[in-house]
Amino acid sequence: MTLVEQPLPAWNIAGMARVRARSAVPLMADECVFSGHDMLAVAQAAAADVVSLKLVKHAGLLALQKVAAVAEAAGIGLYGGCLLESSIGAAAHLHAFAGLRELAWGCEHFGPQILTDDLVEEPLRFEEFRVHLPAGPGLGVTLDRAKLRRYARA
Repeated sequence: MTLVEQPLPAWNIAGMARVRARSAVPLMADECVFSGHDMLAVAQAAAADVVSLKLVKHAGLLALQKVAAVAEAAGIGLYGGCLLESSIGAAAHLHAFAGLRELAWGCEHFGPQILTDDLVEEPLRFEEFRVHLPAGPGLGVTLDRAKLRRYARA
């Protein structure tokens, strides 16, 4: 799927709406959407076709769900973004995304693949261009206590 991510500065929602009205390529809102209110402003301006969801950007699971609900009500597609998290953060994202009704634009979580090491006993499983949702209690990942001690800073 082809799209353009946040082609204008976050403050320029009106400009995003003008670009979207003149473009055949779908536009994704990212830096301009931190809260449900931001999502509502983007939706009211018809400034995006897709929104990038990120736990840290939205300040947690409940806020992410609010942004997703506003986007869904406005007919704006959902995309699962990442901020180069370890397996811990990526697992949290994957569980949040798994709870959404539809993630039509997919997701990306390559952070664990570019780290030289991770803080979990069993890293996330990537196969055939897919990342698998970890199973088990909590986020489905187990912290590696030895690695935590090794990387701890005094």
